[in-house]
Amino acid sequence: TQSTPKTTSTETSMATITTTMPTYSLAYIVHYVAYEAYHNLAAPCYTQETLQQLSRPCIATVLGPLLRHSQQHQQHDMVLATTLQAFQSWCRATDLSLAQAQHI
Repeated sequence: TQSTPKTTSTETSMATITTTMPTYSLAYIVHYVAYEAYHNLAAPCYTQETLQQLSRPCIATVLGPLLRHSQQHQQHDMVLATTLQAFQSWCRATDLSLAQAQHI
């Protein structure tokens, strides 16, 4: 039997945020943080490493559910576009490949 991964306090906090914040705002925040981490040359040291540590909770509790929700409710094209941009920015900032992201 395969055991399910243990939920961390970070995942619990992110799950709480996903239920209290508007979806578009949440997608934009993730996009902004990842974009700035990748493009800002003055980003603090270890920013990439910190974001890499947050990849599992961010994708599992924020980006994944937002993508599923946006696809199911096609009238929210703006949310879907922003979520895809956020996903792309996150992968770029953390050097996460599509195969690694799918595994999460």
